[in-house]
Amino acid sequence: MGRSFALAAKDLRILWRDKASLFWVLVFPLLIGILFGSIFGGDGASNASKIAVVDEDGSAESQSFVARLKKSSAVNVSEIPLAQASDKVRRGDLSAYVHIAKGYGLAEREFRSGGAIIRVGVDPARKAEAGMLQGVISQAAFEGLGERFSNPSSMSGTLDSSIANLNTATGMAPEQRAGTQRFLKELKQFLGSGAATTGQTQGFGFQGPKIENVAVAAQGAKPASSFEVTFPQALVWGILGVVSSFAISLVKERQQGTMMRLRVSPMSFSEILGGKGLACFAACVTVMVLLLAAGALLFKVRISAPGLLALAIVSSAFCFVGLMMLLSVLGRTEQAVSGSSWGVLIIMAMFGGGMIPVFMMPPWMQAAGSFSPLKWSTLATEGAIWRGFGLSEMLVPCGILLGIGALTFAAGIRILSTTRD
Repeated sequence: MGRSFALAAKDLRILWRDKASLFWVLVFPLLIGILFGSIFGGDGASNASKIAVVDEDGSAESQSFVARLKKSSAVNVSEIPLAQASDKVRRGDLSAYVHIAKGYGLAEREFRSGGAIIRVGVDPARKAEAGMLQGVISQAAFEGLGERFSNPSSMSGTLDSSIANLNTATGMAPEQRAGTQRFLKELKQFLGSGAATTGQTQGFGFQGPKIENVAVAAQGAKPASSFEVTFPQALVWGILGVVSSFAISLVKERQQGTMMRLRVSPMSFSEILGGKGLACFAACVTVMVLLLAAGALLFKVRISAPGLLALAIVSSAFCFVGLMMLLSVLGRTEQAVSGSSWGVLIIMAMFGGGMIPVFMMPPWMQAAGSFSPLKWSTLATEGAIWRGFGLSEMLVPCGILLGIGALTFAAGIRILSTTRD
């Protein structure tokens, strides 16, 4: 029994001395707990969706609606022109825009059922968020109707004006005009009785404004199915497997002496690393092409812009080759590199939207997600498949991917050159 305890103590000392393994045993689980606590904790205010409001009506009713919307903790509201709002939603900078069409205020004042129109432009990839926004907007609209009924004196002048306008309204049948006038007069009498302030409003079927959803994408471009949204994410997960495998392979060759034998061969150090990088690059491209081929053949994923898609694939592969080189020097053992590489890649997936939808993250995580190459790889692939990106729009995510790849590859080579076996 004593020898067993001695052997156990020896293994614990080895674990304690291996700082890389100790990190993934103690520190990494703590980070996971903190990250998920930040995502799902709090009162929900931190998860507010960024939306834009475009008020083309400019009436007191529309301004009141915007003010109520801004009070909601579920949304973070900004006011910008419609063209700019649509472009930001299409690029993924905003979750949605709310467009208040002209005539909203008049329709609200005259109780025209469905006459007040609110258009909601949503990224088609964010169906869950669209449902949440529908509820927030409906709540803000009906709160305004409730406020008007709870303050009958504020509606008296509106009703008098509506009754007077009916006398000069054209295009109405006499029976319709008489019936509408009778209804408005009875409503005014009802409000004057005080019943509205006591909640006795059952039977008055006001439907409120009409909410129309608009898919925001380039003209003629939107996902034909959910697979066109999920397959870009599947591509990056395939790449992550390739990156981890090559990083582990590289450190294994260093451990087993293969790297030393290659270095004493006629090949230069740069040729050796170039061959490793080229193999990883080819594997990444092959995985992405095969997955896209399966998506196109089995799930009807469209390849609408093959040239731009090729640019996205090449940029993503180059980026992750650089990451592979950097991850391969995060430890001296196969176990250390395996744990560290997957730990880093999983964190990148969490921040980049590979595991959790970006809109569910608190603002600080959404901002940090811009440093994750997974976000830019997914955006570039979506831009070529269904978002309708042009070449100028593709240059931003692809340029970021190429920059990350170059920096991480150079950093990996520098570290490896100073720690040659």
